[in-house]
Amino acid sequence: MFIRVTQVKVKPGQWTAFLDAFKNQSIPELEAMPGFMRVICSGDESTQAINMITMWMTAEQGGGVGLGGQDAAMDKLQSFFSEPPVSSGFDEILEREF
Repeated sequence: MFIRVTQVKVKPGQWTAFLDAFKNQSIPELEAMPGFMRVICSGDESTQAINMITMWMTAEQGGGVGLGGQDAAMDKLQSFFSEPPVSSGFDEILEREF
């Protein structure tokens, strides 16, 4: 499994609009992509910070290993960001569910 971690800052006043667009536009697009497995989105409205984790079958499907690369979940959401997203990709090395 391959994991992409992306951090973004949402523009002031755009929190709810971003979440709506992510839920209604980005998630269906992700679900249609080959190799997509899961997404987790967390955030802090007081700081406008969002952390997103997308999980993929392979590194190629998830945008590649290392700092940089493109997170497919962010492509059409750029207008909501106050600064460029920071994204990194990693191969999974351990997983445990409780």
